[in-house]
Formats: sequence, structure tokens, C-alpha cells
Amino acid sequence: MSHLPSTEFHVDNLSHDGHGVARRDGKVCFIKGALPGETVKAHITQRKSSHDHATLTDVIIASHDRVEPFCPLVAQCGGCQLQHLDHTAQINYKQANTIDLITRQSGLVPESILQAITSAPRSYRRRARLAVYTPNKGRPLVGFRESQGHQIVAIDRCPVLHPLLQELPALLNELVAKMQRPKLLGHIELALIETQDHEAARLIHLRATEYLSPEDFILLQGFAAEHQCKISLQFGDKGYEDITQNDHNMISVAEPNFSMHYRGGDFMQANQQVNAGMVSQVIAWLDGIEGKVLDAFCGLGNFSIALALKGLTVTGVEVNPEMVKRAQENAAKNGVEIDFLCRDLMSDNKQLARKQFSAMVLDPPRDGAKALLEEMVKKKIPRIAYISCNPATLARDASILAKAGYKLEACGIADMFPQTSHVETLALFSR
Repeated sequence: MSHLPSTEFHVDNLSHDGHGVARRDGKVCFIKGALPGETVKAHITQRKSSHDHATLTDVIIASHDRVEPFCPLVAQCGGCQLQHLDHTAQINYKQANTIDLITRQSGLVPESILQAITSAPRSYRRRARLAVYTPNKGRPLVGFRESQGHQIVAIDRCPVLHPLLQELPALLNELVAKMQRPKLLGHIELALIETQDHEAARLIHLRATEYLSPEDFILLQGFAAEHQCKISLQFGDKGYEDITQNDHNMISVAEPNFSMHYRGGDFMQANQQVNAGMVSQVIAWLDGIEGKVLDAFCGLGNFSIALALKGLTVTGVEVNPEMVKRAQENAAKNGVEIDFLCRDLMSDNKQLARKQFSAMVLDPPRDGAKALLEEMVKKKIPRIAYISCNPATLARDASILAKAGYKLEACGIADMFPQTSHVETLALFSR
């Protein structure tokens, strides 16, 4: 299959994962690197009964939206799929594809389309995860996984990271190479946080299978002092240590500005500007709500605290007990009272469904919120604000709401990760 010759295609559309969609002899072909409106030559890499996959070999007629990628590693690194597409065009395609998917699968047509929530197209990421690979012989690698496969692409700088984080990959490649037991490391997370004085700080969080050796521990302490970083270590299933002995890390959330305590390994939205826009939109949607609001999959309190600061009565639910504890601390820090519960929302929700809510906010993981919605629609909650990181599961869950008598009042995207095919979606459902 790898020796098949290049074939000429005309590209009609862009798939949800950023591949050009072409048709030839009645069969769909997904072409990596191709753009709508282009005539290209592509090398078929995989044939299936329903479709083919191909890689671009030549652009015969280019799209006016095609641009030169700004990262030299874009062909190898799997982090960015759309650097060859103009940023405005990226947003337009993401918006159109997401609305089309939801409409086709649920039958719901949004009464209004939200203007996309956007940020700068580069230097936007305040959080990223680097993979670590240590061969039996040779130098360890720290970087991102390649675009096709599981190999690690070592990187020195990443232009989509926040400027304060951009030099860290090169420094970490040097650091890991000096460690006595680098094989213990699984991955490294970078995060831009704040001190209690609201000054920007860099946090490096290492995931390891075991506690590091005393020599490696001293090496990390020296690195933190030299490069003015905070470092934390998570080892095994439950072990955690703040190497720089400072547990007062914070992250900013939204306007009006408030902060939450954060420790390495916690989830936070990678794009601060887009997250602030999403929180502001949810606040606007729930303006005037009387009664209790359920914030499902609440994490550290990203939406819960913002809503409580507006005077709403909020119940937050999260599966991780440690996360629930810190959400409670965050609420107290910001001077609001919120009822935080520890529940697995992917399973039995009957106990939660006994409570009465006037509105629900949900921001589930990629699997969506099928089990929760199937139970909660019985309560006929008047307004549901759904924030999704996976349009496919949102479309599936929208079908549940459609059958229960909900309409799609508003819908639109938040471009949390420019240059990638990933998209966040905000949808407001009402009865």
C-alpha cells in the first residue's frame, strides 16, 4: 500500500480532525495537509471499504486561505494540525463543521449562532504536557508525540506556548539527560501560574512511577533555583511532593477577575483568554435565574465560583474527592458559599436527580454526559448550558435533550487551541 502512486484530487471540505475531504470514483478520501478548494496530488496510505486516507505530496492549485506554517517542526510534531490554514479560516471551518454535526445528529437548529470566542493564534497556551522517552541506549527525549505514530519529537521551543514557557522544553531536555533514573518519568506538565502577589510564575510538574533518587531530587532543586521555576512531583498512584515547598500557586479565571488555588497535575483550561470568554458567556446565559444551579463536572470551581460571585446558589459536583476539597477551599478563598459534592456522574445519578435545580451547567470530559442527562431531563430543568470538548458526544447528548423537549437556543465555538483541530463548543438548551 505504501508504494501506490500519487493521485490527483479536488478537495471539497475539511473534516473535523483537520484533513481535506475529497471524493474520487464515488469514494471519500481524507488527505492530511489539504485544504478546501484545492487541487492536489496525494499519496494514498490506507484503503478501507468506506474511505481512504492519503498524505499530501503536491499542491497544484492552492487555496487562498493557505499560509506558511510558522513552526519548523509542524510536519513531524502532532501538536498542531492546521498551521497551514489562515487563523480566521480555521475558526470559520470549526464553527461551520460543529454546527452542522449537531444539527444533523440531533435535528436541533440553533436559534442563534454565537460569535466565536477567540484568542491570539500563537503564544496562547498556559498549560502543556510533554512526553518523556528514555531509550535503553542513548539520550532521553522530551517533546511532543509525532503526528502519525507514537515516537517522540524532541523540541527546543514551542511557539504556541506562552512566552514565559517557551524556553522550558530545551532546558528540560538538558535536565532529563543529566538525571540518574530518567526512565522513571512518564511525562512532564508545564503550567503558567500566579503567586499570591499575582505575579506570573512557571510550574513544572513531573509524573514518575517511583520517588526519584536523592541525587535527582537535588538536581531538580538546583534547576528550580537557577531558572526561577516551581517544581512538583507526583509518583505512583497517590504520592505528591512540592519540591520547591510552596503550595500557594494560583490561576486566574475570568472577569471579574478571581483566582483559584492550583497544584501540579490539576486540570485547568489551557487558554486563559478563551476560558474567560466562556465563563462570561455562561454567566450571561444564567442571568436572572432564580433557584439553585447545578454545576456538573465542576473541577476546581471554574464556573461554580463565577456564578456564586454573581449571587447564584450553586451546587458543584466532581468525581475526584481531592478536587472537591480544593474546590471548597477555592470558594472560601473567594468569599462565596457553594455546596460541593463528590459523585461519579458517569454512573448512577438518581440521588442527584432528587434535588431541584433551575439551571444546569455541565463541562464533561470527552465522553460527554449521557448518563447524567438521561436522568436529569426527567426533572425538566428550564435551562442547560453545555460546554463540550468533543462535538461528537455533544451532538449525541443534544439528541437526548431534543427528545425530552428542549430547543437549542444558542450555539457556537470557543477556539481553545488555535492551530489544532480541537474545538470547544458552548450550547444553551431550554424548554
